Amino acid sequence: MTDMKIWQIKTRKAGQADFEIAEIQHNRREPVLGEVIDVAVKRKGVRAKIVRVHAPPPGLAGTFYIDAEEVEETRAIDFDYNLEEIVQMDGVGLVSLKSALRRMPDRIGPYGVLYRDRGKTPAFFDAAQIEALLLLHRSELSEGNFPGHREADEDDF
Repeated sequence: MTDMKIWQIKTRKAGQADFEIAEIQHNRREPVLGEVIDVAVKRKGVRAKIVRVHAPPPGLAGTFYIDAEEVEETRAIDFDYNLEEIVQMDGVGLVSLKSALRRMPDRIGPYGVLYRDRGKTPAFFDAAQIEALLLLHRSELSEGNFPGHREADEDDF
């Protein structure tokens, strides 16, 4: 049986100086910096991005103390897409959208673009749309992977 990890989560709204205790969760995995999680704050469900993690010493059981900032739900995704569709990624070539999102750096610059097949709208995903896709699919994209780990997929061969 996998050991459960205790996450003590504090949140704050944008513009607030201090974090407030939100809830304690039990998870099978460690928290990932930058990940967007669902949190209950004063009995209300909110989405929050992990901005700081205080982890127990490696190899020891303990509580992960997490600071997370509430995020506004963005409407940058107002188009149809499929994670299995093929996109053109600069420096890599043709890959599935899911694979491209997995390869995205932590900071996506203004020229971070994924090009789509002709006839699709939009013709490319810009940095804001890529960020929105990453936020929406973060847990699915990192499932089973620890930080710095990337499994080979069909696009690598």
